[in-house]
Amino acid sequence: MRSGQSERFGLHSNHSGRSVPNANVEILKKLLAWIEKPSPRIGGTVLLASLTAICLLDTEFLPGAMKTAVKPYEVWIWLAFVVALSLLVTYPIEWVWKAFALRRKQKLASRKRTSRLQDLTVEERYALQPLFEKNARTIPGHPNDRVIASLIRDGILVQVTQFGFRISEDAWQYLRENLSLIATPDNPRPPLTGNEWMQY
Repeated sequence: MRSGQSERFGLHSNHSGRSVPNANVEILKKLLAWIEKPSPRIGGTVLLASLTAICLLDTEFLPGAMKTAVKPYEVWIWLAFVVALSLLVTYPIEWVWKAFALRRKQKLASRKRTSRLQDLTVEERYALQPLFEKNARTIPGHPNDRVIASLIRDGILVQVTQFGFRISEDAWQYLRENLSLIATPDNPRPPLTGNEWMQY
């Protein structure tokens, strides 16, 4: 192979005795390692560095000797630029997708809770009635109480302290507009003593 073609394809040796193909393999390994664990900061750094190098190679600011030394690696500079640009573009796409997926998940969970509120047991209605009687978002209780545990499992209540439970926002709003779902006119709740949790 002629000398010009040899330099073009990176087959000549540098002054350290290490061949350019071996150096190319090392560069490729570093790029692959970076792709496995990318970060916006590293991606931005690689993008700016490679873009700067590409621009300098097309200007007269670099000495001829430096251009000659860098030229065999130009394809890798371009590859780094393309990979960094592609990765940086995927970050906003990923963020939008995750936000969409989270919103969809929350919407489905809200629908599930709404459906569950239409099928409350008498004991569950008893447990929720004090919230609306006192216009409060939290109620005392014990996590071992099977009624409280059931409402927590279905996302209607959320444990906020050791013995305190808060009603979820969508359940609160839905029940405020549909109080009949927790009403027990034919079977009124026994008066509360405030010590119900002590049985656990």
